[in-house]
Amino acid sequence: MPVSSAPESRASILLRAEPEDEFEVLEHRGAWLQVRLEGARSGWIQNSLVKSSASAGARGPAAEARPSATPAFTVIRETTSSFSGDWPRLKDKQALYVWARPDGSALTLAAGEKLRFAQHIFMERYRQAAHDSRNSVEGIVVIFLDKRGGVAAANLNDIHFWAEGSLTSSAFIKRCSLDPPGAFSNLPVAANREDPEK
Repeated sequence: MPVSSAPESRASILLRAEPEDEFEVLEHRGAWLQVRLEGARSGWIQNSLVKSSASAGARGPAAEARPSATPAFTVIRETTSSFSGDWPRLKDKQALYVWARPDGSALTLAAGEKLRFAQHIFMERYRQAAHDSRNSVEGIVVIFLDKRGGVAAANLNDIHFWAEGSLTSSAFIKRCSLDPPGAFSNLPVAANREDPEK
């Protein structure tokens, strides 16, 4: 995982971190984390590529982060607009759209990896929205640009219940929109499945 000299995708790479490496987080800036390196140096890591190793109660810049062994996706664009799909939980509501592409040359990834990445984005962007008094979005949509494609969408209220533990991960996933379902599951999908939302 690359550690960059600045919080931008075109910045020079200072080093490549291994999954077992741990860093002290100095600052959060949008989709980036500033981490302490050896000596007085620091670098930047994309938020989506790390997972916290701090206890659940830890907050703020003192938390630690380590490279995630989960999906190597890069968020390439984010925008807010009205949800134009037919999914009832977000229809005609404001949503945050997040486009993600695989890192490097990996054009195909295990479907479960995409689902884990989508869950990571849901939780991360929900936490950002919860601390923004100007937030107007009611849902988050992750659009995957790998070979299999796929769109994962979640309602902010459902993410809230999942984050506080009122919803299990499996119950939360059942409330999400995964389109097409086969892009997020390694199991064959029946052609005649019923849509639980209808």
